[in-house]
Amino acid sequence: MQQQLPVDAEYWMSPENYFVTEEEAKGLRVKNSVAYHSVLPQWLENMQANLPVAEQHESVTSLFGKWQDEKCIVCGAGGSIKGKSKYIREAQIGGWRVIAVDRIHGYLKSAGIVPDYTVSSDQSKRVLDFLYKVKKNDKLILDMKMNPEVVEKLSWKPSRLFFYIPCNPFSDTTVKCFKEYPRKYFGLRANYVVGSFATDVAIFMGCRKIVLIGHDLGWRTEEAIDTIYKIRPAVGGFTQKFTHLKKQEINEQTKKIEWDDFYTIDAFLGCADGMKRYLKWHPKVEFVNSSGGLLTFFKNMPFEKALEEE
Repeated sequence: MQQQLPVDAEYWMSPENYFVTEEEAKGLRVKNSVAYHSVLPQWLENMQANLPVAEQHESVTSLFGKWQDEKCIVCGAGGSIKGKSKYIREAQIGGWRVIAVDRIHGYLKSAGIVPDYTVSSDQSKRVLDFLYKVKKNDKLILDMKMNPEVVEKLSWKPSRLFFYIPCNPFSDTTVKCFKEYPRKYFGLRANYVVGSFATDVAIFMGCRKIVLIGHDLGWRTEEAIDTIYKIRPAVGGFTQKFTHLKKQEINEQTKKIEWDDFYTIDAFLGCADGMKRYLKWHPKVEFVNSSGGLLTFFKNMPFEKALEEE
């Protein structure tokens, strides 16, 4: 049985637990201050508006430790998840847990898969387009910073809601909120992509093996770049600059790692850099990446094989 993971918010609001030097911590504080300066007033306003709704529902920390030593598939919305619904459905029937990001929720429901939990962190109203198939048996984990109109509409649906505020000890605003908001909401760690929050849920619920699919964090061709990322001026405070680089890819026929072109953005690069810390934070958790893409520091293998291997 794996060792119980730290779930105390105090722990994740302490900079010394993030494996950064004093100089790096200083840089992160500056980066947070600059990157989120323009959106902070709206975030604070959203949180204040959403708190009364959140208090009528549940907090994400109430889930921690519920899946001790279980196996979980965390579904992102990247291209690698296409064609994998059959395997996800069979794995879920066989006892695997499934956590999804909001954008892939409708795709999974259409394939007969009801995620155990679906995580959302987007502050735009487009979230309602992603969650159009929400029904009574759905459980949603929502960021307190989300658009209040979206939260209000989701709160009227017959689903269970769990709220969270991301921990970020390098953000003066989050440190301030930590003193003002109930600590039960703090538990997931701040990052730039909702897939990292979904992975955090699996970690803190106690899963011993976590398989990532749809976490490409980029696109295989320039033509495949999602339109929404082309029209946004920035994501999470990062510039919307596309980076063309080489990436590792597992050839499913030969099972060998090959290299090919890959397109990504600064926010995805930042997310991958943050998720790399999981290996130090949680050495007893087996992370398997079946998405290709940027998460090459995890064990990489084809999805079907990852589900078969114990």
